[in-house]
Amino acid sequence: MVIRDILLISNPLGQIMQGIGVVTLIPILVALIYGESHLIVFLGVGLFSIAVGFILRRVPFEDRRLRLKHGMMIAALAWLWAAFIGSLCLMYTTNIDFLNAYFESMSAWSGSGLSIFTNVEILPKSVLFLRSIE
Repeated sequence: MVIRDILLISNPLGQIMQGIGVVTLIPILVALIYGESHLIVFLGVGLFSIAVGFILRRVPFEDRRLRLKHGMMIAALAWLWAAFIGSLCLMYTTNIDFLNAYFESMSAWSGSGLSIFTNVEILPKSVLFLRSIE
């Protein structure tokens, strides 16, 4: 039964992962405008998320009747994935450890306003832009 549930949520979860990957690519424009060197980080992480989403969307499964538990699984996994992708960007652009980057990314996605940085204005403009659109 668990395998069936995972197969059932793979397509919608893959779509969300692809959307998160596209959102991660947007700060490349800001990095280009300000001449920052973080283009490869955003490109790599964004393409990684798009690729994983593409793979999940290709999982064949006939029965597409989603129930409430499937929606809850999709929502929970999408939040965890979004924070993970954002944390990878933060880890490689600001040189902080994974746990702090994950906290910072989840804070940005949830809109709580909490931050581990005492002065966020010192961060690169592309990272500030990513935090604002997450």
